[in-house]
Amino acid sequence: MKESPKSTGRWETILVDVAGFQIVWLCCALGAAAGSALPGMAASLAFVTLQLARSVRKLATASLIAAAGLLGVLAESLFSAAGAVHHAAPWPSALAAPLWIVGLWMAFATTLGTLGGWLGRRKLTIALIAGAALGPISYLAGARLGALSIGDPMAVSLSVIAGAWGVAMPLLLWIAERLDRRASGTGA
Repeated sequence: MKESPKSTGRWETILVDVAGFQIVWLCCALGAAAGSALPGMAASLAFVTLQLARSVRKLATASLIAAAGLLGVLAESLFSAAGAVHHAAPWPSALAAPLWIVGLWMAFATTLGTLGGWLGRRKLTIALIAGAALGPISYLAGARLGALSIGDPMAVSLSVIAGAWGVAMPLLLWIAERLDRRASGTGA
């Protein structure tokens, strides 16, 4: 999604994407565990702003971030409604996705350009498998830190999370590719 300027090397881009997102993830999880959405929201905003500033195709990147935010609101609100996930610091409402986790979805979207490049030709298939496997692991890690709790029965809740992330990750990559092609003028 974001082609780095020539002055920025590939490894620097990968480092900023991976390390930056991990910092955002920790701020979101630890802030929520402490009962506050603010650290996660601030870290997400800072990271998304940095990533937008680094992006060559700002409109495409901003569109992907918005799409990920909407998908995050939908998925996390459904997780809450179904009882699969109970978020700590559920601001603004316990019935909807908390802003800190929506910010986390948006921050994740900014890493998709790097991620898509790593996955190669079968990226959508690999993204489906990776999303289905790594999504539940991330939620379990968040639960261990106190950012959320997984609903009972845990196996069912983790299956719901796996299914959602198995769809969300390839969908976000597909959206990123379409936006990137449109921005580069190579078709939609």
